[in-house]
This record gives sequence, C-alpha cells and structure tokens, in this order.
Amino acid sequence: MGRTEQGIERRRGQDLTRYYAKKAADPDLLRKKWAKTRASETPEQRAKRLAYVRAWQDRHPDYQKEWGKAHPGYFAARERAKRAADPEGARLRARNWRLKSKYGITGDEYDAMAAAQAGVCAICGRAETMRIKGTLCILAVDHDAETGRVRGLLCVNCNMLIGGARHDPAILREAIAYLER
Repeated sequence: MGRTEQGIERRRGQDLTRYYAKKAADPDLLRKKWAKTRASETPEQRAKRLAYVRAWQDRHPDYQKEWGKAHPGYFAARERAKRAADPEGARLRARNWRLKSKYGITGDEYDAMAAAQAGVCAICGRAETMRIKGTLCILAVDHDAETGRVRGLLCVNCNMLIGGARHDPAILREAIAYLER
C-alpha cells in the first residue's frame, strides 16, 4: 500500500476495496483526479500548492533523484508525451534552455537580436540556409569564449569560418591577403 492509499485510509477510516478495484481497472485514477482538481483551482490556490511542493522538495532534496532511479523511464516518458503533444513548443523550450545555459541570454533577447539584424547573418548579410533533418537551422550565437560576451548572430558557414580561424583576427587578415593575391 502506497503512502497515498495509507493517507486516504487514515483520513476516511474506511475499507479501500472499491478504491483498489477502480485503481486496478484504471492505473491513472489518481492522476486524473488530481488533474480535475487542479483544473478548478484559483491562481492563489495554485501558488499556495506550488509553494508547498517546493518547500517539501527543499526539505527532501534526494527524494526525486531516488524516486527517478526506482522508476526508470518515467520522466523520459512524460517528456516524450509532452513533445508529441506539442512538438513546436518542445522545440522552443529546448532552444530557450540551450540559449540560457550556453550563452546566458533568453529566447526573447535572441529574437530581439535576430530582429535587429533583420534575420540575416551579421557577417555575410544572408539568411540561414542550412537544414538539419529537413529543419532550417537558427542563426548561431557568436560569443567571445573568454569573456562570454555575445557579439551577434551568424549563419553556420560564417560561424565555422570564425571558429576555423580560432577567433584570431590575424589569421583572418592573412586569409584576406591570400584571397587578394
């Protein structure tokens, strides 16, 4: 008997035979009940519930990690279901997470930079044409690796040009001199 069932039995002081029969017929019974309850809660109730959950998670930092080990694939299955339900939203969330973790900018800041550059590369002035698995790539974020300062957005070819020159202006000047011969 799980903690939830123990709590139900303790609160109600009743036989849970009917509950177990329902749960056996529908394993997602509790999840459906919680979803119905959450759909009817007010924003204040939601904030209060989330604050309680966060406080509980702070008091039990290893619980979710241990639970995830005991239930392998649960979080991955939930994430796959979310991606399947909203593939464009999943792609956007992944992009925003990557921008924040790698470059320290938000998705809105990226979009503002792209709009300021009119959606084209800061070096060659052309729109991105590279596709990966049929999906058009976004402009790459060019940044100074030492300071982390974001310089602008580049197409894949110009980004590889800069990276191939190891971000060294002297190498690029030599390449220009070579091309002008």
